Amino acid sequence: MEIHEFSKKAWAIVACMLLAGFWVSCNNDLGTVGLSVLPNKDIIYTGENTDKNITAYTQSTGSIETDREGLYFLGCLNDPYLGKTTADFALQFRLPYFPSFGTSPKVVSLTLRLPYHNVYGDTASTVVPMKIRVYELNQDLNYDAKYYSDIDLKSMTNGKNLIYNDGTANYNTDYKSFSPIERWDDRDTKQYKQIHEVAIRLSNDLGAKLIGIDSTHLLSNDSFLKIFKGLYITVDDQNSGIGSLAAFQSSLSTTSSTDTTYSRTAQLVLAYQNGTDTTTYHSYYNVSGLSASANRYVHDYSQTRFVNKINQESVVDSFIYVQPMAGLRAKIYIPGLDKWKDSTNIVINKANVTFYVDPKKSSLPDLVHEKTNGLFNLNVPDSLFLLPIDRYGKTYYPRDLSHTSSDYTKNSMIYDGHFVDSTRTYTFGLTLHLQDIIDHKVENLGFMLIAPSDAVENKRVVLEGTNNIHGIKLDIVYTKYKSTTKTTQ
Repeated sequence: MEIHEFSKKAWAIVACMLLAGFWVSCNNDLGTVGLSVLPNKDIIYTGENTDKNITAYTQSTGSIETDREGLYFLGCLNDPYLGKTTADFALQFRLPYFPSFGTSPKVVSLTLRLPYHNVYGDTASTVVPMKIRVYELNQDLNYDAKYYSDIDLKSMTNGKNLIYNDGTANYNTDYKSFSPIERWDDRDTKQYKQIHEVAIRLSNDLGAKLIGIDSTHLLSNDSFLKIFKGLYITVDDQNSGIGSLAAFQSSLSTTSSTDTTYSRTAQLVLAYQNGTDTTTYHSYYNVSGLSASANRYVHDYSQTRFVNKINQESVVDSFIYVQPMAGLRAKIYIPGLDKWKDSTNIVINKANVTFYVDPKKSSLPDLVHEKTNGLFNLNVPDSLFLLPIDRYGKTYYPRDLSHTSSDYTKNSMIYDGHFVDSTRTYTFGLTLHLQDIIDHKVENLGFMLIAPSDAVENKRVVLEGTNNIHGIKLDIVYTKYKSTTKTTQ
């Protein structure tokens, strides 16, 4: 039988932990710090390694699920580096109460209100404003159904434009319903955001339909939704100017500098009068947490420099692209990790993978004051995910970022992945995962670099590829130690 000298191996592991502690506390040479306390006969080598032999390729994400997100993107963005992105959506409206219109009601107006405070792209949008169109759905949206980003929402309507007088609404010019509300986000720096609202006058015919719904169909939302199924909101194609993507929400609340709380809800507001009564009354149809919804995203890369390199792994590009909204992701290969384990044992003390943002192709924001250094408002995502790939091509969370672990906060701090403004980088700690590869616990089949919330994020980023100035770096601190065994009869 074999008897392992566990005490020596334990000493080696303790030594590795001590080395990791010294690495965190100072920047001294790990080859010399603390070696006086290590069992030298078990330690073969301790050192650092920077690997730039990483390959990366841009891939299309493919269709993603977009239902019931509570965030709805609308617009047309002509990104100078990532091509054109168009976004639109469909929504259900629900009754907050039983409406009673009295006798002989007549429509005064019907207004669609959509609150937002996030616009990506050209935030001025005054030279070439977006043209909004609204259609009534004639097919059901099912709250329990799954809807994907390539859904044909226009086919779920009768194709009749509902804008008042059969026109279009100009986004961000003459359809602001009120002055923006100041939002006090930081009491120390006194930085403000603003809540805006787009208010679109719709056809009185739709208002008359809502008033004319039989009272038996107003007793429950299930019955009401059989008559009025919802709206599809879209924009005309925009071939000039940068354009923008607005992120509308079902509801927004904010507290101002005077501690006044404001709330805005996505809703239809029906104004009406009764008979000879000149008083104007209002009935509301809200987008609630139970409203079904679907977002549609369309990307056109035909005019980009990388159009022929998407989903190709024959040529390494000097740039890689990460774009949410069913856009782009990067496939990353770190070769040779599973071959590190030979006649010696290896412990990974620390392993970081770093990606560098190309400053000429992305806005680099001042995250405190919300200012950019150019390129309109093409800010980079606040964070990214670098996820391993299994043999079925699916991504999973590495041990360094465990969503089921009781040490989630600790692991999140190790894994990180947030944008660092001072270095223009995203860095991922993969110490545990690389150890698992070396120990043959998981396969080294590559990684996917993605936006964390693909369906509800509109920020994209252009990163340096392997052949660029900084490239992609893997920095490893590791220790080799002996594994001594004795055989006895």
